[in-house]
Amino acid sequence: MEPPDDPGYLSSNLTSFNFRGFQGLKLEVEFVKYILKEARILKTMTINVSSGELKESVVEKLSKVPRLSRTCLVTVE
Repeated sequence: MEPPDDPGYLSSNLTSFNFRGFQGLKLEVEFVKYILKEARILKTMTINVSSGELKESVVEKLSKVPRLSRTCLVTVE
């Protein structure tokens, strides 16, 4: 299945996002930031990281990112 060409599809349809195997790479961080900034009805985001040190860094970085969804709960495990 290919993603729709509608630019508003993400903002109006994504309600849950789970990123497993997050390593903190720059592209991964930018992707997660993009999701937070664009997903209007996002309710939950879970990011599974590989180490405790990385977890603290991710929490710090994401706490500063503006979110389109005011009700999104972000969990870093």
